[in-house]
This record gives sequence, C-alpha cells and structure tokens, in this order.
Amino acid sequence: MTPHFTDTLIEMNACEDAVKWCLDYDTLEDAWKACKDGNRMDWLINETGKWTPELKATYQAIEGPAWATYEAIEGPACATYRAIQGPAWATYKAIEGTAPATYEAIQGPAWATYKATLASALATYEATIGPACATYKAECADAIRALYPVPPSI
Repeated sequence: MTPHFTDTLIEMNACEDAVKWCLDYDTLEDAWKACKDGNRMDWLINETGKWTPELKATYQAIEGPAWATYEAIEGPACATYRAIQGPAWATYKAIEGTAPATYEAIQGPAWATYKATLASALATYEATIGPACATYKAECADAIRALYPVPPSI
C-alpha cells in the first residue's frame, strides 16, 4: 500500500485537525492549492526549514496588517465575552464557598446557570470573530502561496 502524505505529516507532529483536513486530498500539492489556513502553511514551511529570511520578511509584511485587522475585531469581542464570563464565574464561586449542605443544594443549578451564560457568551464571541479569523487565515494562505506556489518537500 502506498503511504499517504499525511503519514509524513503525522511523523512531523502536525496537529490532528490539519492531518484530518489533508486526508481529503490525494497529494500535498492539491492540499496546498486548496488550503485556506496560512497558519498551517507557515508551520509546514517552518518545519521543513524552507523559509528564507527574505521571503519570511515579505510574508510578515503582508501578514502584519491582516493580523491587525483580525485583532481589531477579536479584542472587543473578547472584552465582551470576559465582561459576561467574569461576573458569572464570580456568582458561581460565591455559591461554591457557602456551607457544604447549602452548597450541595445550590451548586448544581448555579453551575448550570454559569455554563448556560458562558455558552451564550462564547457563541456570541465565536460568531463575532469567526469570519475575521477565516479572512485572516485565508489572506495569510494566499500570501504564502504567492511566495511558495508549491509546498515544500516533506
């Protein structure tokens, strides 16, 4: 049986999500052309030692503004999430610190309330940053592909 290129990625300690994603492609070249995650591509170039100082500097000049755009969206979204999560956690911890019998009676509902509040806040956060993150990763992928039209040999 011919090994799949993901076998090599596994040996290189690629993340599980990247390996799973690559299984949809017959060749590394096909995956490279389709990739919309510049972080994964950057990782592969780093792992194979193929970044030259000049190309890395060119990439970073492109990646920097894309990251700044992402951070401008992620920062406020994270602040909103933390503004919801912090008080919810404080409420739960206040209940947790009560006498053991009282704690046992109210801990379950308090934990459920915290988890529900956290889930709602996290869903809002992820909905806010999701498109920005995807755009950032795609811009990075396009920048890397412009510098490296084919993937490094593995």
